[in-house]
Amino acid sequence: MTEKEIRKIIKQEIKQQVNEIRDIIEAENTYKRIEKMLYNYEFLKNRIPKLQENLENIVLKKCSGIAGGFGNTKYEYKSELEKIEDIRLRNEITIEKMQEIVNLIEYGIAEVKKDKYYEILELRYFEKLSIEKIAEKIGIGETTVKRHKNRLIQELRLIMFPEEFLQSF
Repeated sequence: MTEKEIRKIIKQEIKQQVNEIRDIIEAENTYKRIEKMLYNYEFLKNRIPKLQENLENIVLKKCSGIAGGFGNTKYEYKSELEKIEDIRLRNEITIEKMQEIVNLIEYGIAEVKKDKYYEILELRYFEKLSIEKIAEKIGIGETTVKRHKNRLIQELRLIMFPEEFLQSF
């Protein structure tokens, strides 16, 4: 083998290793994202109606400002109505994003709810119990709880984010 061929093989091997590491990192990020979504599910679900109620009752905080500019920064004067509409639009976008997350979680949960160990997810993420308490409550070992929790999160990953799974091929 020539030096050029060896370099080519080494580059291919490095590229393959980098891609494998990237896939592992993406899988871990998705796993953590799903855990974060599950932990915050109840908060998001309860927050949406409150934000919707407040859409019609937006109150501006009074502050002094001058239209014009300072340095490279320019300030635009907006009427109170325009400011209220801007706030309303931002709140509507926030509500839509929260609702999308809630819908995605509910879709994923509906798909894994039939699993024998689904209760682990409820106890861990909705009731916020520790692994030890879950093992005690269900009557199985802590290792078994962790294994099934991880398996269910991986199933949710495939259900909720299939495009990330497909990118690895």
